[in-house]
Amino acid sequence: MRLAVLVLSAISGLCAQSPPAFEVAVLKPSKANIGHDGEFRFDPGRISVRNATLRRIMVEAWQIPYSQITGGPAWLTSDEFDIDAKADAPATPAEMRRMLQALLIDRFHMAVRTDSRERKIYVLSVAKGGPKLTPDPVAPPRSWRFHGTLKEFAARLSTQLTIPFSNDPATPSFATGAAIPVIDKTGIEGEVTIAIDLRPDAGGDAFTVWQRALREQLGLRLESSRGVADALVIDHVMKLSADPPQAPAK
Repeated sequence: MRLAVLVLSAISGLCAQSPPAFEVAVLKPSKANIGHDGEFRFDPGRISVRNATLRRIMVEAWQIPYSQITGGPAWLTSDEFDIDAKADAPATPAEMRRMLQALLIDRFHMAVRTDSRERKIYVLSVAKGGPKLTPDPVAPPRSWRFHGTLKEFAARLSTQLTIPFSNDPATPSFATGAAIPVIDKTGIEGEVTIAIDLRPDAGGDAFTVWQRALREQLGLRLESSRGVADALVIDHVMKLSADPPQAPAK
């Protein structure tokens, strides 16, 4: 009897460690690559993704900035995908993201690992005088806007710091160079709404512009430092295989 109990306990442990999975999931290439960050919608027990690259979906699934995902072929940032998935019961956003991780690993035959090492980072903290975050900020119409947690803001800022400012509004600006992780050390919890007016100086670099705007308009501080930051390393990934037709999530 004791042996049977031990065996059942071991089986229960293995089941508890199994990654959560969607009841129904359809993942397919988008009909047209439109070249933006993709559209994500989370509802209780459901997720919908449109026109998102695999790297962008990984950012959402693992809640890690672009700058901290390394490895993988070029198509990770060019090919776009749609996802419709449904859990068998209402699930929290955190549970849905774990299911999304499992789905990506399964469909793309991915092998990923976490690598922690010391590297150059930017630290986002509260400036002297305290934060100036308001529930409904007022800013000029062409201001840069964001809504979410400051951890998510730091991740977005990591990419924004690589985008040079153009003096010609008609000239689009694209990220250049490798992004440096921005780590949120503000200690501010919950979601915030940010509207920030970026006014670049002639020839001013993005870091200086953001550093000044954050301090003057939001009461936040951005400093260069060194620290340990996690990176999600892609050791193996394959193009999406042809799956048998599946019923869309209802």
